[in-house]
Amino acid sequence: MGYPAGVAVPGGMPAGIAMPSGVVAPYGTGAAVGTAPARGRRRKVVRDVRNRRVVRRLDILSVLKVSLLFYFCVLVVLVVAGAVLWDVAVEAGVIKSLDKLVKSLFALSSFQLHPVAALEWGTAVVGGACLIGVLVNVLAAILYNLISDLVGGIQVTVVDNRDDLPSPPAAGQG
Repeated sequence: MGYPAGVAVPGGMPAGIAMPSGVVAPYGTGAAVGTAPARGRRRKVVRDVRNRRVVRRLDILSVLKVSLLFYFCVLVVLVVAGAVLWDVAVEAGVIKSLDKLVKSLFALSSFQLHPVAALEWGTAVVGGACLIGVLVNVLAAILYNLISDLVGGIQVTVVDNRDDLPSPPAAGQG
C-alpha cells in the first residue's frame, strides 16, 4: 500500500522523506532500504490525556484584579512611550513648528506647549481609558455569569501530556 509523501506510515519515518544517510524511505515501508529497526529499543509513546471541563462562573474579584494589573501596565507603557515620543519630537523640532502653527492659526501673541502639562493630561486621558477598560471587563464577566446560568457555560478541553509527568516507581520500590 502506498502513502503520499510526508505522511507517517506504520513502523517508522514518514514515507518519501530523506533519511540522514541520504536514502529515501520507500512508500509503504516507513524505513530506509536495507535498514532494520534497532533491537532492544522501545519506542517512546506519548499519551495525551484529554479532560473536558466546563467554565460556569468567573470570579468577579479575580477579573477586577487581573484587569487592574493589566491596564496599569498598559498605562505605564503608554506614558513612557509618550514621554519618549515627546523628547524625539522636541529634538526633531516638531514641537516648535506646532507652537508656531497654533500661534498663526488662532492669531495668538504667544503660545507654547508645556511638557509637564501634556504629560499630566495624557496620563489622565489614558488612565480614564484604562478605568473604562477595567469596568468593561468586570461587566463582561458579570454578563458571562448571567448567561452561563442559562446555557451552562463554555466547555474547554484540557490536554495533559503524560510524557511530562514523572513515571511511577518500579515494582518493589517505593
